[in-house]
Amino acid sequence: MNLKKAFTMAEVLITLGVIGIVAAMTLPNLIARHRSKVLEAQFLKRYNEVSQALLMISREEIPIYGNLYGRTLQPYLSTQFKGAKGGDYPFWGSPDVQKRLFGFELPIYKTFDKSQNFDLGIMDDGYVIVNKEFFIFMNSDGNSTTNIQIIVDINGLQNPNIVGYDVFIFELDKNDSLKSRQNISKTLCSATLSSNTKNGSYCSVYAMTDKNYFKNLNW
Repeated sequence: MNLKKAFTMAEVLITLGVIGIVAAMTLPNLIARHRSKVLEAQFLKRYNEVSQALLMISREEIPIYGNLYGRTLQPYLSTQFKGAKGGDYPFWGSPDVQKRLFGFELPIYKTFDKSQNFDLGIMDDGYVIVNKEFFIFMNSDGNSTTNIQIIVDINGLQNPNIVGYDVFIFELDKNDSLKSRQNISKTLCSATLSSNTKNGSYCSVYAMTDKNYFKNLNW
C-alpha cells in the first residue's frame, strides 16, 4: 500500500516565510517600475496635448512668441481645453480661494531632491486648471514675450507632486513650440547636488532625451 507523503506544518510555514521574504524584496521594485511607466506615459500625453494647444493658438488666433506673455497667453490656452478654468494672478496664499475656484486645494510641490518646497514664483504668471488630473502654469518674468516658461503638472492632484517626477518646465521657442530647458550646470535636476528651491526646473531635457529617465527615478 502506497502512502502519499504530506507536508508537515513546519515545512508549510517555512515555505510561506520564504515566499513572504521574496515578495517583500521584489514588490517595492515592481511598484516603482509601474509608477515610472505610468508617469512616462502621462508625460508624453501631456506634452503632446499642450504642444497641440499652442500650435492651434499660433495658427488660428495669434503668434505667441513676441506677442503674448503668461497672463495674456492664459485666456487663449484656457479655450483649448473644454471646461478648463484659468486665471491671471498668483493664488497660492489661500487654500480657501483655491477650493472656491476649483473645488479642491492645489498640491504643495517638492523639489527634485524632495528636501523642500519648490519655488512657486516660477508658476505665478497665469494658470489653466484643465481638471483634477492636469494643470498648466506659466511664467514670464517682467512680462517678457520672448521668455515664456510653460509648467505642466502631468497628473494633477495625484502624487508624488515632485518637480521632475510629475511636474515639468518647458520653454516656448520662436516657432511657438515647447522645448526642454538645457541644464548646463547640472544642479537644477539633481537628487544630490543642489539644495536650491528651483531644483527640478531643468529636468524636462532629460525626460525627453534619456530613455531611462523615468525608470531611474528615486522612489
